[in-house]
Amino acid sequence: MKSHWLQFLIAACLIHLTSAQTTCKCLSFQPCWPSASDFSNLASRLSQPLIRPTPPASACYPPSHPSGDCTDVLAHLDDGPWHDNLPGAMQSINFENFTFDNETINACHYNTTLGYPCDQGNIPIIGVDARTVGDIQAGVSFAAKHNLKLVIKNTGHDYLGRSMTRGGFMLWTHNLKNITYNECFVQDGAPSNSPTYQALTLGAGGWILGGGHSPLSPSYGLVIDNVLQFTLVLASGEHVTANAYQNEDLFWALRGGGGGTFQWLPFTSFSLSVNFSTPDIVQNVTTEYFAMLPELSNAGWGGFAFMPQGKLLARFFASNESLVQGNATFSSFLASAQAAVPNPQDFGVFPESFPSFYDAYLAFFNVTGQVGGTNEFVSRLVSLEIAKDQPEKVSKAALGVSNGVTFIFVAGGAVSRANPDSAGLNPAWREALGLLVSDAASDLEVLDTVSPNSGTYFNEASLYEKDFKTTFFGSHYAQLNNDDLFLVAEGVGSDDWDKSLICRL
Repeated sequence: MKSHWLQFLIAACLIHLTSAQTTCKCLSFQPCWPSASDFSNLASRLSQPLIRPTPPASACYPPSHPSGDCTDVLAHLDDGPWHDNLPGAMQSINFENFTFDNETINACHYNTTLGYPCDQGNIPIIGVDARTVGDIQAGVSFAAKHNLKLVIKNTGHDYLGRSMTRGGFMLWTHNLKNITYNECFVQDGAPSNSPTYQALTLGAGGWILGGGHSPLSPSYGLVIDNVLQFTLVLASGEHVTANAYQNEDLFWALRGGGGGTFQWLPFTSFSLSVNFSTPDIVQNVTTEYFAMLPELSNAGWGGFAFMPQGKLLARFFASNESLVQGNATFSSFLASAQAAVPNPQDFGVFPESFPSFYDAYLAFFNVTGQVGGTNEFVSRLVSLEIAKDQPEKVSKAALGVSNGVTFIFVAGGAVSRANPDSAGLNPAWREALGLLVSDAASDLEVLDTVSPNSGTYFNEASLYEKDFKTTFFGSHYAQLNNDDLFLVAEGVGSDDWDKSLICRL
């Protein structure tokens, strides 16, 4: 019996279904918008009442007599789960706002002292609270029938703002939370002699469709390398299954082949903190840091690093098995780095042991404080080959970023061992060590110098890529097709539409 992570139920997928379409989508403030009777008929087909998303900050208006608990809203501004549970909230609150071409803004500002009224902004006024396949089918069919601008929103953890659109119709999938475990799962349509798997079935969305990385990826591959089967709703409203035996082309577009196993293993975390006194020491130590990562990824290590001015702050994760395989490499780096730092107080490494990765996750990631701001990023995958052969080049690129760079060490290892053509995923992932992320668009030029084909992870990237087809999809773009119902910024087929994705060019 093999053990796999996931069998997924998702709301929709990007496939081509030929149908007659009008030039522009219908928006909520236009005469073409469905009538109250139309929405009443839709509601009768759903398991839950229709939702009417509102800006979270609306509780603070009017400022003289707030309509809700404004104090509570502001207290939860950096609370991720609080944002998750509101259909009108985004993790990055700049995407709750809408900016017109003349640069005026329609929004409901959290800062009421600005003196502006509370407007709907970028938030759809109505949608479906999807709890069942039937809910998804009804919502998708309704949007297709009335030519609405459909947006699919789960948690709102979206750095490109694809989960919101002004005047749109929302399919809110956040409450598809059921998780089931099957000890002997067999894919639909598989031959009788096929292997069985230990599998989880759960709802999923943008994370997996982008590839799905984590600190476990160097050990087990990306999430798409561990998926056995999707069940999904097409633009036609049809509920289908996609796996290695049915709808194989769709399965490829959603993730692709590959495999891995998952076990409940003890984990060790290392937190590293280094303060540098001179630019030469910074360059030397960060060069050695990037030089060791290819070997650590092969041993199954993963992690994150942040490099503000004059510092290296890193965290590594390794199962106890991976710890043994990578310990010599890591220990050698620590000894060299410590020797390069004159003041012992400027160097610290702090190991912690956990009974499982889940316990490590609860300790380091299940926290508030990472949301509620205005976030936009630029990013590039770092070439595994360049890190091996020219680590000083990677170091110079990372240190050349204006406001400090984040390095997400989630590739190499098992990710690089998968066949690049086994998935619709950008093949650049299979040549990568991890992801460099900056908050300044001007840094793209330096990041490109260490990236395989200027590739990146499209869930943590820029809205303003010059060539999103290459950057997000690589050579696989030509094999991916899109129905006009499922449109997102810099997604497949989006270049056939205006920048608001409302009218076809």
